[in-house]
Amino acid sequence: GEGVVTTRTVWVQPPGTPADGEAFVRLYMATGDQQFLDAAESGLKTLSGMIEAYPGGMTSALFAVDYYLNDKIEIVITGHGQERDDMVAELYRRYLPNGLVASSSAEGQHPALFEGRMNQNGQVRAYVCVNSVCQLPASSVEELKQQLNDI
Repeated sequence: GEGVVTTRTVWVQPPGTPADGEAFVRLYMATGDQQFLDAAESGLKTLSGMIEAYPGGMTSALFAVDYYLNDKIEIVITGHGQERDDMVAELYRRYLPNGLVASSSAEGQHPALFEGRMNQNGQVRAYVCVNSVCQLPASSVEELKQQLNDI
C-alpha cells in the first residue's frame, strides 16, 4: 500500500492516470487499436479540471497532453547486422520525447508499425514517420541522421 506522506517524502513514480494516458496513446500508435486511444482520451478528460486548476502540480498530466496533442514521431528499424545496431545507437543519442521507436531483426508476429516494412532478405531499413506520413526508407546511418535532423 501507499505510505504516509510527510515533508520528507520524495515521489519517484509518476502518477498512474497521466502515465496510463500517455501509455495508451503510445499503444494506439503501435497497434492501431482504437480502444487504446479511447482509454487515453477518457483518462485525460477526467484530469482536465485538475490540470486547469493546478498546472504546476500536474506536470505528468501535461506531458501526456503534450504527447496526445503534438506530432507523433514513429521510427521503425528492420533488418539485422551492424548497420541496424548503428542506427539504433543513433536514435539513443537523440531526444525524441514524442517518439515511438520500434526495432526488429526477426520475421514473425509484429505490431502494426511493422506492416509492409519487413523484407525477406534482412536488409536494414529505417522508416521515419511524422503523424503516420513516412519519408523514404533510410538504408544507412547517414540517411537516418539527415531524416532525423529534418523533423
